[in-house]
Amino acid sequence: MKPVGLPKKLVAKLLATENIDVVSEKIPTAYFDLKSRKIGIPIWENVSQDVYDLMVGHEVGHALYTPIEVLEKARERKIPKSFVNVIEDIRIEKMIQNKYPGLISNFRKGYKELVKGDFFGIAKKSKPLLELGLVDRLNIYAKTKDENIIFLDDEKWIFDDLEKMTTWLDVLNLAEKLAKYMEDNLESQGESVKMSDDLMDSEESEESGDSGDSEDSEDSDSEDSDSEDSDSEDSDSEDSEDSGKTDDDDWETDYTSESITDKNLQKKLKQSADTTGTYLNVKMPDYDLKDIIVNYKELSEFDDSNSSNNSRYNTSRSPLTIEKVNSVIDADFKTFKNSSIKTVNLFVKEFEMKKSADNYSRATVSKSGSLNLKVLHKYKFEDDLFKKVTNIPDGKSHGFIFYLDWSASMDDNLIPTMKQLLNLVWFAKKTNIPFEVYAFSDQYCTDDKPRLNRERGNNAFSSEIGDMRFTDRQFKLLELCNSKMNNSKLNEALKRFYTLCKRVCWFTLDSESEQYAYSMMEVPSALRLGGTPLLQTAYVNVEMTKRFIKTYGVDKLNVCYLTDGLGGHMTHYVKGYEKRPSDNDLIISENIPTRYDYPDYNRKESEETRNNRYNKSNTHVKVGKYNHFDIPPAMEEGGNSPIGYSSQQDRTRGKSSYADLFHYEFEQLSKIAKQNTNCNILGFHLISTLKSGKVKPQEVAYVVRHHHTLLAKQLKKDKHFNDGLASDKWRNNNSSGGNKEDYISKTINKEGVFNIPNALGMDDYFLIPGGKGIELDDTELSPDLVGANKKQLTKAFGKNRNDKVKKRVLCGKFMDRIC
Repeated sequence: MKPVGLPKKLVAKLLATENIDVVSEKIPTAYFDLKSRKIGIPIWENVSQDVYDLMVGHEVGHALYTPIEVLEKARERKIPKSFVNVIEDIRIEKMIQNKYPGLISNFRKGYKELVKGDFFGIAKKSKPLLELGLVDRLNIYAKTKDENIIFLDDEKWIFDDLEKMTTWLDVLNLAEKLAKYMEDNLESQGESVKMSDDLMDSEESEESGDSGDSEDSEDSDSEDSDSEDSDSEDSDSEDSEDSGKTDDDDWETDYTSESITDKNLQKKLKQSADTTGTYLNVKMPDYDLKDIIVNYKELSEFDDSNSSNNSRYNTSRSPLTIEKVNSVIDADFKTFKNSSIKTVNLFVKEFEMKKSADNYSRATVSKSGSLNLKVLHKYKFEDDLFKKVTNIPDGKSHGFIFYLDWSASMDDNLIPTMKQLLNLVWFAKKTNIPFEVYAFSDQYCTDDKPRLNRERGNNAFSSEIGDMRFTDRQFKLLELCNSKMNNSKLNEALKRFYTLCKRVCWFTLDSESEQYAYSMMEVPSALRLGGTPLLQTAYVNVEMTKRFIKTYGVDKLNVCYLTDGLGGHMTHYVKGYEKRPSDNDLIISENIPTRYDYPDYNRKESEETRNNRYNKSNTHVKVGKYNHFDIPPAMEEGGNSPIGYSSQQDRTRGKSSYADLFHYEFEQLSKIAKQNTNCNILGFHLISTLKSGKVKPQEVAYVVRHHHTLLAKQLKKDKHFNDGLASDKWRNNNSSGGNKEDYISKTINKEGVFNIPNALGMDDYFLIPGGKGIELDDTELSPDLVGANKKQLTKAFGKNRNDKVKKRVLCGKFMDRIC
């Protein structure tokens, strides 16, 4: 089953405006929950998005305009319920379409599809529908505006009364008048005759209520309860044992007429409802960015507090004095900054040149309307004597947010990565590009709360029933720096985190003196490396991008992720709580039905039943007010249900290229961020390298194993890959890699990068070497060049410059994106 996304953006805004939520569920009929303001819509087989949007708009109309008194009064006055349904539908559909004209197209297309699918049971009737009674012809005409439907001259009074109808009391009066008219005029009754009780029983006592609406809905289509006392209290679905369900029988009336098209629609919708599997509705947890972001001021104060009474320094590790340690650290940062600024200036110069060239290419020349007196003497030879003005349109302003992986696996990559990042920051500062830099961590915790806890309210994400659950660890974004800092504060921040990286990873340094110096400096546990909360970062990035654009007013935002691995996926949601003697309850979570990329095993089920259940399940995740995504089951190519533990390369979820849950969820969150702010998203994935800085095909194979579908399409168009494949150039004898892995690894070792566009929902996903492979090369020219000729010197200078620029992959790729 292909899940239908509910609702579209237009309908979502409608629902948000009216404070009404809509969910799809594995139920036979629709319902409206008065307390939670929630509409439940069944999963219908073989219907389009237009039908779903029609039904949502219809239910919202009932929720807004149909009071429960309609049913009570209709029952008291013994007015046929199907007549009330038809007339009330006309009223509320007109009102909801007048309020939201964008729904008109959905209603028109949706009803056209339902007629074509014979949901009203009129396929075998004539086009004028004269076989049917007035109420049924009116029902179909109001929904489809079909001009082929004929009304007798004596019946046209109904349209005048419909024009005058405004309130629900008018609905009851008109429904009663129409029922009496059809009783007195048999030519207007036709086949619209009430079925016998035996026939009703043989058709399984089909449930009444238009489009399966329930009694719990303040909806005129809902069913009557068993007793006269069942009034407005029963309209609250939470007070009913069978919330959202309708009763079986219509109330007794003295009329022989009823709307058979209304009955047929109810029956067909109920029969079309798919109740196999599970359709779970959940939402992403709420949060406040103030609880997520740890600003630089708080970070620096926390770090400095550990230096009181020299507690930061561990003199047992080295005989060096504190003064000597500080001098080594100061000299190290100063040397790095001085060597980097030279190359950064080259980037700045190249950026300004590209920017000027871009402005010139977009410049236009226009006449000012004033005579150019300097060329007036050429009037006999030239027609163009007017002054000209060159218009240079303003280019788009850019900004960037950078997220750095602060996980334990980054120990070999953290120092060279920080050096790359500092070069990018200096470049952005010199070119006046707004920026914010964060490290994502699940280690930062300075209060009494444990880092790992299943208690409610333990971390920044809400844990209400129905919320998706991340891991139980704390999640924070550590602010490293931003463009609003002045030069002095920025230099202090960059030096602090340059130093912090070396304090954390001192054992990876080559210099013994630096090892001694940095190993003496204690690192607070909250600032040490931890896990990889990458998915949490992608989620909060949705709001981070909005905040950045609002703060800096840039035209184009670029979001950059740098990581050496992937984080955990979301597989659970909050099901309930376990009461505890302490103040905080323990969270009880449950798996989502589409957690796995294969059907979970149940020995009580046959393989066919198990696959069918999985195949027809879905998890619908709401993100904020207007955004949502589905987590459908993983399918093999061709839409078949997967069997057992077949290769993930043969499976995908929905329209995605991924079956793996983390990749799929990250992709969906990235797409939402892009849709909301039109930002560019760039990913930099560090691959483990040998001591020489080269990557191996085996490491590449591990990184790209989930990108099989995208890579297959990309390499199919890659001339270099196909030429090498034909000549057996990309053959690798190692069983862990071969062909594409060999090609990608050799490309990375040669060019320094390999890009997989659109991976994980990003614009570009760069695979780059980690460790020694990303180290900056700021060595000067060799002394052997003393006495070399001009040609040799020119070549050496050019190579030295190109090597420095090539190694600064973050600066290079970012500049390529904004120029």
